[in-house]
Amino acid sequence: MSVAVLIVIAIVVATVVGVSLVRRSFPQTSGQLAVPGLTTKVTVLRDNRGVPQIYADNAQDLFRAQGYVAAQDQFFQMDLRRHITAGRLSELVGQDGVQTDRLIRTLGWRREAEAELPTLAASTRQYLQAYADGVNAYSTAAGSPDKMGLEYSVLGLRFPDYRVEPWSPADSLAWLTAMAWDLRGD
Repeated sequence: MSVAVLIVIAIVVATVVGVSLVRRSFPQTSGQLAVPGLTTKVTVLRDNRGVPQIYADNAQDLFRAQGYVAAQDQFFQMDLRRHITAGRLSELVGQDGVQTDRLIRTLGWRREAEAELPTLAASTRQYLQAYADGVNAYSTAAGSPDKMGLEYSVLGLRFPDYRVEPWSPADSLAWLTAMAWDLRGD
């Protein structure tokens, strides 16, 4: 075999491996899924851009499905935001995140979210928990971080012991605090 043929074979193999690594974290957009905790049938329709529309018979199922779909579509971004809002970015990026962690811990976004959670209406806490349960159902179904996003495969090269933590209602509230901070100037 010539060198050119070997190079072409290597490129094809690398392409197939690369595509399969990327695609394994794509959300399932057709067929049926069994999501633990749902009490009735939930329908998720996606438009031609992949944007989900969720239909459910009750709010608990709606929020649980929303958590599952959001995690399917963007769990790494959610996990990254969770680390930022808790002042734990350095766990994902190393020393480069320490300065940001100091600022966010000083602002106390996570502490504020944890303190605010018990003061919310019971129904709001239930919806936040249903959303978290949906996120965690996705995380459990995926099995390992590298199946939840290509970013985790890359992260695993630098931090091989990284483990995804369960999502909590406080994680969602902390991100709302960060959004309020970003919008404070308008």
